[in-house]
Amino acid sequence: MKENTRDISKNYAKALYQTATNEALRSEIINDIQKLLDFFKQTNLKKDLTNPILGKSNQKELLTILSRELNLSLIFKNFLCVLADNGRLHLLKSICDAYQKIYLKEKDIIEVEVETAISLTDAQVQTLTKGLTKKLKKEIILHQKLNEQILGGLILRYQSFEIDDSIKGKIQAVEKMMKGL
Repeated sequence: MKENTRDISKNYAKALYQTATNEALRSEIINDIQKLLDFFKQTNLKKDLTNPILGKSNQKELLTILSRELNLSLIFKNFLCVLADNGRLHLLKSICDAYQKIYLKEKDIIEVEVETAISLTDAQVQTLTKGLTKKLKKEIILHQKLNEQILGGLILRYQSFEIDDSIKGKIQAVEKMMKGL
């Protein structure tokens, strides 16, 4: 029977979330996840770490050193070692993503992606965040994505919604309307 990696990742994420018995620990794990993912973006260590040739004991030793260097919490370090023991380090990114989703859902925080042709200024980010927080009546986390092809304006995505206020989107709407004439 083929394993469903998404379900496996969700199960590990739930287990980690339930192991962290209070809000402080859960927040600390969120910070640990961010530190680890940032570190992996800067190095090739993730690829090396998930290589089965390395062996579980060497993986755990490397994780212990990494945890010390990044100042990761004991609970997260132990969790990483459990993943190594169970041969699941290759799922680390999807487990971390699943944990973050659980955390944000429990905290009633919405992730919003804003796609723009150029980077938003800090003032624009602040204004957009404030406006969306007020409109959605929830705390939000804003992620910026650059896409020069939209020409100008912005596209907002959150939950299952997309609001396209880009120049490219408006041009496409006019083209559709003209084809309908």
